[in-house]
Amino acid sequence: MSMEKIIPTDIELVNIFGVNDNNLKYIKSMFPLLKINVRGNIIYIDGNDKEANEVIRILDEMLKMNILIRGKYGDFNQWSRISMGKLEDIQSYIDAIPVALEQLRA
Repeated sequence: MSMEKIIPTDIELVNIFGVNDNNLKYIKSMFPLLKINVRGNIIYIDGNDKEANEVIRILDEMLKMNILIRGKYGDFNQWSRISMGKLEDIQSYIDAIPVALEQLRA
């Protein structure tokens, strides 16, 4: 069956899919029987309903946590600053990692 997941337009897609789509590639590798395609802010998932629902659950969790853009900047989404190696931005990202891990364990 075919399913769609719409990512809200106020979310930077890189925060969900990762730099160079690494998060998306990882999800695809975990569900090799699914066909997962992205067009704009819509994710199309074809395949087994149970696995497709699991992917949607994972994406919903990623959207809910949105850990990659939280920190001392509030809704920080200027990835170019982090990719440029600005130490204060990298440190805020590093500081957010334990919080994200704790939330995943809960």
